[in-house]
Amino acid sequence: MLKFMATVQRLNHVSHEELIHMWENVHAPHIVDLVKPERYRITFFDTAADSADSHPDGMAELWFRDMRHFETTIGREAPPNIDADNFSKYGAIQKGCNLFTNEHLNVAGPTSQDTTKLVFFVKRREGIKRTHLDDYWLKVHVPNVIAAINTTADAVRYSVDLVDTTEERAYDGVAQIWIDHPNATFADIQGYEPDDFGELVEPMLVVSGHEVRIVD
Repeated sequence: MLKFMATVQRLNHVSHEELIHMWENVHAPHIVDLVKPERYRITFFDTAADSADSHPDGMAELWFRDMRHFETTIGREAPPNIDADNFSKYGAIQKGCNLFTNEHLNVAGPTSQDTTKLVFFVKRREGIKRTHLDDYWLKVHVPNVIAAINTTADAVRYSVDLVDTTEERAYDGVAQIWIDHPNATFADIQGYEPDDFGELVEPMLVVSGHEVRIVD
């Protein structure tokens, strides 16, 4: 399957709560009916309603059968009624944050809508090749995080999505950790052994939220 990820930010006149309500109750059913994705998940981030920063309000993850399925539903050949629900009046995909990815599910424990989800948006430093980042990430950093998660009772799931394109995007990958604990942070992960991953990447945007599984 083909996986597509996109972060969404509300428009200036829209509150965080208004966007979430519209997305979950109007836009998501519209996408399910029109696109018929193989899987569809939304992560709503814990963002203050009056926040003026550039952090996303949410992230969509959709799985398609193949590129043809994507192109004819929300891609270049999307039908005219793709925006019939007027979602574009509430929010927009952030520039460079529409990503095709290869997903690596490293720890596959059960989650619920109450599970806190930490999302790490990763961009390599200038001069670092994407192939080098990907190789170090999967072979060195991922095993370190897995070891820590396996010793942390409340940590239940861990995935890494590597961007699959030769074009420059806002991020080179996205890591996600699920923790069965309210207000969880990465500091709750016990026994993490620091490595040189931080030397390869820019300071990461880290946001927390909760995932809603629309189609699973």
